[in-house]
Amino acid sequence: MNDQLRKCTQCGIEKSTDEFYTRKRDVSTKCIQCEKEYRIANKEKHRAYTKQHYIDNMSSYKEKASIWKKNNISKHRDSNLRANYGITIDDYNLIFDDQYGCCAICGTHQSELYQTLNVDHCHGTRDIRGLLCGKCNKGIGLFNDSIVLLDNAIDYLREV
Repeated sequence: MNDQLRKCTQCGIEKSTDEFYTRKRDVSTKCIQCEKEYRIANKEKHRAYTKQHYIDNMSSYKEKASIWKKNNISKHRDSNLRANYGITIDDYNLIFDDQYGCCAICGTHQSELYQTLNVDHCHGTRDIRGLLCGKCNKGIGLFNDSIVLLDNAIDYLREV
């Protein structure tokens, strides 16, 4: 037990320094009991402050990220292509040129689309099959890349 005494700034009672939280360089100004009471009394206020601080920092982070993306669009695109498909922007451009800038299924040219052509890949092997417009990419995705289901859909359309 420590023989030194310290006066709590909250309750005004002199107590042993063992009854105060010890921080890196000094001892707390409030005793442990007063610290606990203060934390309980201000719990909701602290939560609200912490939540707002988090929201403020996230919006600031998102703004910075958005600005970076706008200023570094090709770096951002290259980074996404590497992370998601294991190809570079140059690889994408080669495929794009081989397809004459058109969707591999419907033939719609990139200039007629709102978004860039999607990289179509096999989910099992991760092999790149080509570039597709959003509609075609979603279409084969909704059929789970199943040739059987797509053949059934073709047969269905021919019968109607």
